[in-house]
Amino acid sequence: MNLAAQIDPSAGLGDVWLLDAVLPRGGYLLALAEAYFDESGSHGGSQVLCVAGYILSKRRTRLLSVDWRKMLRRYRLTCFHMVDCAHGNGKFANLSREERIGVETEAIALIKLHTYRGLAVTVNEEEFRRHVPPHPYIGSPYSFCAHVILAGVAVWLDQRPDVKRCAYFFEAGHRDLSHPLIFRRVRMSR
Repeated sequence: MNLAAQIDPSAGLGDVWLLDAVLPRGGYLLALAEAYFDESGSHGGSQVLCVAGYILSKRRTRLLSVDWRKMLRRYRLTCFHMVDCAHGNGKFANLSREERIGVETEAIALIKLHTYRGLAVTVNEEEFRRHVPPHPYIGSPYSFCAHVILAGVAVWLDQRPDVKRCAYFFEAGHRDLSHPLIFRRVRMSR
């Protein structure tokens, strides 16, 4: 049985109460995030769309959440955003270059420690629209990327017969998130 939900990206992994609701007896979590070269991808120069995420168990999600909060507190941050960290913008403006490298390195190490598999699909939206004819089964560049990501999860699930349930969480906000192709694919895997 699969469950699909939209969550507010500002909620972060700290809100693990949701995991208890959808995976009361344990299981695995797939957290997908949509990202452009900038935070929103709304500017005209953004050509590349990347849908990416990680597969974690409920237990690992809790551990990651605890470790992530400790990391944020240590650096006096409320959230982590790689592009701002790398360039010292926004909430990272008060951190030295060495501190920013430290928080980046720690964030990457925590992700590697707590996740089972990372998945990513990238598409040039202009090229996609030029070469892929409109079709309801293909949809938008976002729904195409989400479909390929979910196929990657299905491959992982095939390799893990011990995994009985998988909850899928998609970052809220993209205009194509509700495309029927995405949720058809969610229902098709275990």
